[in-house]
Amino acid sequence: MEPSSPHELVEQHIMRPLPLPSQHSSSGTPRRPQQPAAWPTSQQQVSLSSLYLSYEEPEYRGPLQPGEAPVPWPRQSSESLLPPKSSFSQADDSVLHLGLPPIGYDEEPGHAHAEGWLARQQPPAHGDRRQVQLTGGHWIVDHPVPTPVANAVEAAYRAQGQPTEFTHVRYSAVTCDPDEFTSEHGWGLRTSSEYGRETELLIALTYYNEDRHLLTRTLHSVMQNIRDLCKNRWSRYWRACEEEGRPAWQRIVVSLVFDGIDPCDKETLDVLATMGVYQDGVMKRQVNGYETVAHLFEYTTQVSVDASPRLVQPTSGNDANLVPVQMILCLKQKNAKKINSHRWVFHALGRMLQPEIVVLIDVGTKPGHKALYHLWEAFHNNPHLGGACGEIHAMIRHGTKLLNPLVAAQNFEYKISNILDKPLESMFGYVSVLPGAFSAYRYRAIEGRPLEQYFHGDHTLAERLGRKGIQNMNIFRKNMFLAEDRILCFELVAKAGDRWTLSYVKPSKAETDVPEHTAELISQRRRWLNGSFAASVYALVHFYRFYRSRHSVLRKLGFHVQALYNVVQLILSWFALGNMWLTFAIIIQYLPSILLRDFSEAWLVAFHYVNLVAMWTYGFFLALQFVLALGNRPKSEHRVYAFSFVVFGVLGLYTLGISLWLTIQSLAGLHVKNGDYASVVLNNTTAVLIASLAAMFGLYLLASLLYADPWHMLTSSVQYTLLAPSMVNVMNVYAFCNLHDVSWGTKGSDKADALPSVGGAPSAAHVDTVEEVALTQEALDERFHEVVARAVSPFPHQNEKSKPTMDDSNKTFRTRLVAFWLLTNALLVAVIMNLYRYRPHEKLDTEAREGRKNQEIYFKVMLWSTFGLAFFRFLGDLVYEAFVQGFRGVDTAGQRKHYREDLVGAGLARARRELQLRREDIWIQTNGQDLKGPVPYDPAASVADQVCASFVKSLTHLHPDEQVPDVRALLAQYAVRANPGASRTEAPRQAVYLDSYLLHSPLPTLQSTLEAWVVMEALVDAGLVRYIGLSNVYDPHIFSLLFERARIKPHVLQNRWHSSTGHDVSLLSLLSPVLSPNAFPPPADFSEAAPRGVTYQPFWTLTGNQRFLQSDAVALVSSQRGLTPAQVVYAFVSQGMGLPGLATCVLSGTTDPQHMREAVDAVRVAEIDPWDDAELASLRRDVYGE
Repeated sequence: MEPSSPHELVEQHIMRPLPLPSQHSSSGTPRRPQQPAAWPTSQQQVSLSSLYLSYEEPEYRGPLQPGEAPVPWPRQSSESLLPPKSSFSQADDSVLHLGLPPIGYDEEPGHAHAEGWLARQQPPAHGDRRQVQLTGGHWIVDHPVPTPVANAVEAAYRAQGQPTEFTHVRYSAVTCDPDEFTSEHGWGLRTSSEYGRETELLIALTYYNEDRHLLTRTLHSVMQNIRDLCKNRWSRYWRACEEEGRPAWQRIVVSLVFDGIDPCDKETLDVLATMGVYQDGVMKRQVNGYETVAHLFEYTTQVSVDASPRLVQPTSGNDANLVPVQMILCLKQKNAKKINSHRWVFHALGRMLQPEIVVLIDVGTKPGHKALYHLWEAFHNNPHLGGACGEIHAMIRHGTKLLNPLVAAQNFEYKISNILDKPLESMFGYVSVLPGAFSAYRYRAIEGRPLEQYFHGDHTLAERLGRKGIQNMNIFRKNMFLAEDRILCFELVAKAGDRWTLSYVKPSKAETDVPEHTAELISQRRRWLNGSFAASVYALVHFYRFYRSRHSVLRKLGFHVQALYNVVQLILSWFALGNMWLTFAIIIQYLPSILLRDFSEAWLVAFHYVNLVAMWTYGFFLALQFVLALGNRPKSEHRVYAFSFVVFGVLGLYTLGISLWLTIQSLAGLHVKNGDYASVVLNNTTAVLIASLAAMFGLYLLASLLYADPWHMLTSSVQYTLLAPSMVNVMNVYAFCNLHDVSWGTKGSDKADALPSVGGAPSAAHVDTVEEVALTQEALDERFHEVVARAVSPFPHQNEKSKPTMDDSNKTFRTRLVAFWLLTNALLVAVIMNLYRYRPHEKLDTEAREGRKNQEIYFKVMLWSTFGLAFFRFLGDLVYEAFVQGFRGVDTAGQRKHYREDLVGAGLARARRELQLRREDIWIQTNGQDLKGPVPYDPAASVADQVCASFVKSLTHLHPDEQVPDVRALLAQYAVRANPGASRTEAPRQAVYLDSYLLHSPLPTLQSTLEAWVVMEALVDAGLVRYIGLSNVYDPHIFSLLFERARIKPHVLQNRWHSSTGHDVSLLSLLSPVLSPNAFPPPADFSEAAPRGVTYQPFWTLTGNQRFLQSDAVALVSSQRGLTPAQVVYAFVSQGMGLPGLATCVLSGTTDPQHMREAVDAVRVAEIDPWDDAELASLRRDVYGE
């Protein structure tokens, strides 16, 4: 049966109360409780049964005397306490009534949501009232801890402690900067100020937003290490404390610095509350109007929660019991980043406690067995040791995590660093970086300039520091503080007047989780790479400061050697990108040139193209990294990054295979004469490759064997080798492309408004006494059930995938489009650059000539294409320019080989928009149904469908800014066939229409031509076209037949006007009675209809009539009227070419703006001042003769 409440969960899983005899004698005289039933001794990690014991006497009797048994606490009702919420009220001017909030009544066990935590900060309406005296205007108050926590302390330790050390937790609402947290300002810590204890070890755990699993893993391991330090007789620390006659545990303080209330996982506070270190509802947002900067809790506990999670408390007679640990919880009000947390450790707590050694541990890092002891021992043995670090290795969980290649590669990296890098630097006395996750410093060594320089990176000091603050630094100096531990190491060793050294302590081990996904790994390495690069440059530039220290001449000489080594490392890192490419390109070229030279030509050709594809793939994915790094977060493109890792891994494996093959072949072919191995190796072209492989595998293996730690070579070396190219090509590129990003994380909103305040505004009179409403001991104990239930509830296993933001989605689309653009262009370049057939046994100039020939063809195509595109783009501008010069009509065609209706439409739209022209001010004419490709319709379709499709395309092109109507629907509604009996419905002119639509040329048969004409008539009926006409009709028989059969007669005849066609004299004779009909008689009804309806549109007016343009007749009129010869021809044509009754329209195809103006002026002059018959007759005779 599942528990239905937090109390039932505790009772079923962790509460098994033991029966106790009566607490009173038969005579009624009260006595101390009897010894409870024996506690388990078989294991250290047990249930809460030893804490939750039934008894009859409800009141708490205070701390027990030495030798007395702990008093168990009463079991309360399992019902939740739900007191009404109320805020504090002010009784008078000097006394305030404050309350404590209920604890977690609205939450399920194991889920300390932020909303529930906020609810628990509200003060209760009922409880014990007490007067609280403010200490120097500061809120420093002792609060009783739950009875089970107080009773958990062993009697021997209780005797060593202070009266309230195990029964009360002290809370201080710190309203000052960490630099001002001093005794002079009225602040103090119980350990130093009240108990007068000296601190040997200050162990500082820095926390941001880790879950309770990570917190318990770290904190419980620290408490186990403290137990080993203080209880084991092999511990020199224990012996030293025994000789001084002071309890060893009293010289160790553990501080937890939480970087802000908002990012904090509230379930971790339940863990600390279970240990007695924290209590809900006691924090104050303000004191006398001053904002609280940090909430300080102090308590000494012997209770822990391990990573299972299970409660760990002392059992009777068990040597494995934990020792009391002096805890200080510093819960910062706002997120201010890790470096500010360290300022609370060193400047606030450190100055108060004056510890000998400060150990820094990130929450999530798990110190190994005796890890802290080995660090302490290193400092104890070397008085000049200023800092030290242990061996940090990846947490692989019995090897299961090595199945992830990212974890395995990082495991190899950590191991090699601990085997080669750290011991080398330790030998010189200057370890360039002591990892902030697990390191230790001698406090007096880093006081002064080291901490000053270190805290320049604290954002909260930016205003105070001014020009030296983080906000006024250049981007390079800001990046240094992404690797602030490197700055601290350099400043410590180079400290003027001292000779502090740094050391690597290999026996001190700790393990930590490493990123398991590409996005997390890339983001982490961005901080590491940028920070270490900037800090390394800083250390080299300021190397002269080593001369101001008191190090020996020999050690300073070692620093010079180490600096030279770092310079070489820096140079190699800088050129790693290019070197990686060159190594890859050179090695794969050895395959066809050396390894396969005795193989058949087919093999050589195949691997030539394999290498070609490999090189272009490498280049594309390298370019892709820049696109990704400059525009996207790794989380939004994690799949692309993962695929990039795979690609570079495959290419690396290919390179490695060739290298191994080449090495084996080179070794097999060595011929040593007279034992001269050196000359053979130095003169061998592949000797350097052999040396590099030996350095990569041989030296790593040898060093690992010397350290008796070779297993990573078997489990992780292959994964590291495959990921090595990505560490350069992916991580380095991302890091450098994001050098501007100096963030550790984002600030959240401040949720401190829910906390109560003490006193009034700063300007008002400060209160000295406050009345507080506190929970009774029974109520506090009862609510402790829920706290424990949340703390030891199973960890939820959930993989929350953050959804991409809209900005991420937009950037992802952009990146993928750019990547596709790069890929297609790269493929084009690759194909064109390799337009030849590879012939391994022929001369290179043969291939080169063939390649150049094919490339010349490509360039011809490209140049002509460029010209064509430029010309067609010019058409759109040409239309606009024509309208600017005075043209108001345009003629085009729906045939893309010679015309671009879409560009003409763009020019028309621009002209209408910029010249403020109405649609009725413009004449738009186009030609449709052409037989020459490309055509805008399906050639296999019916003639009707072809005409319809062609018209729709033309209408769309010529009206780009307007909504084109449904042409087919309109035709179905208004179409009229050539059937005399068919009914006809008049259609209004549509909003989008053409003024004139021409049949580009007659179709192969009269029947098909008439089918096309019927559709064109329907376009007129539907109001889509005003007039229809014919083009390229030079046979008068065809024209007369079409004219006779048409229901709607042609309005336009558009032909080439040229001497080769006789200047259309036969056709014009049908349209004008002045010309004789020659041999072709017109139909009976044509004489009356033709002169009134057909407009003749000649084209090639100038180009096809050069003889006429240069004739004497034209020259005479030109001189008489002051016109150019071209204007004379245009004016002549516009006046019907001197043929009475003939309507004409001039078509000009000029691209010259001046010629445009001349053509317009000629037509306008002819309209204003018509020529006399003699002038027109002279020109007509020159064209048509007498």
